[in-house]
Amino acid sequence: MLGLILCGGKSSRMGKDKGLLKLEAKTWAQTAVDKFIELNIPVKLSVNKDQYAEYSSVFPVENLIIDDDSLSLRGPLLGLLSGHLKNPDDSIFLLACDMPLMETDVLKQLLHHCKENTIFHWTKRPIN
Repeated sequence: MLGLILCGGKSSRMGKDKGLLKLEAKTWAQTAVDKFIELNIPVKLSVNKDQYAEYSSVFPVENLIIDDDSLSLRGPLLGLLSGHLKNPDDSIFLLACDMPLMETDVLKQLLHHCKENTIFHWTKRPIN
């Protein structure tokens, strides 16, 4: 399982990159990273190409996934599918960076439920 934090929005209504806003001493994105670390889940951050330089100065570049421009998508689905294309064999546990107050206990419950029940399974099928 891979934790994927969606940071790739334009933040047009907020006016600032939400993932880099601070809650206490940490960015919102780092707060999300820490939640996955607490759950012992490896984590990556989904960013758009305009964010890459700034995020690579804060996070290890190997933990960044840039939105795949070949996909004709926008929004969270673009981040999710870009993450899937880079990690096709991993289940993805998705969290938006703009949820810094998300309780880790809630994520633990979701993780437990996911392990007990198949929520969604992607299978590769031939196109007819």
